[in-house]
Amino acid sequence: RWRRGSHIPFAFKSIGCWLAVAPAIAARSSKRCPWRSNMSPQEAGILVLCTGNSARSQMAEALLRKHLPGKTVHSAGTEPAERVHPFAVEALKEIGLDAGEQKPKHLRDFLGKSPIHSVIIVCDGANETCPAVWPGAYERLFWPFEDPAALEGTDEEKLQKFREIRDAIDTRIQDWIRETSA
Repeated sequence: RWRRGSHIPFAFKSIGCWLAVAPAIAARSSKRCPWRSNMSPQEAGILVLCTGNSARSQMAEALLRKHLPGKTVHSAGTEPAERVHPFAVEALKEIGLDAGEQKPKHLRDFLGKSPIHSVIIVCDGANETCPAVWPGAYERLFWPFEDPAALEGTDEEKLQKFREIRDAIDTRIQDWIRETSA
């Protein structure tokens, strides 16, 4: 059923049903849906989500900006930390990326406010708590990476784990760019 004057159905029997009709609804009513942008997929941004937004998602944000210059890239968390993890900043600095100005942000800062083409979730916790459907997004990707901040050991062992996760994220991003460019 449709409410008079509404472009979103009262209820759906499943998320699958919503996924099936959402693009048609949004396309038909782009001027009236506040979260729907008139931007093309190439113009809309990428949002990387994690629980704390202090390590994996911050590294992914910096790496995406490196590989997709000019593309709008953000990262956010479901429970943002106070600061970006110092080992994440160091691991990025080692490859010439400055993440010193990046700050953890909450996902509500982006939900329905910024045109997003791709939502990339990099941890299990965020995958469980993030919306299954992101308004206006064309794809929701789940790329789980081990949490380098959870490793116990010496500072050198911890930094090495951050390097490994940074490199794994970088490889996955480059693979995704090749897949979507083809």
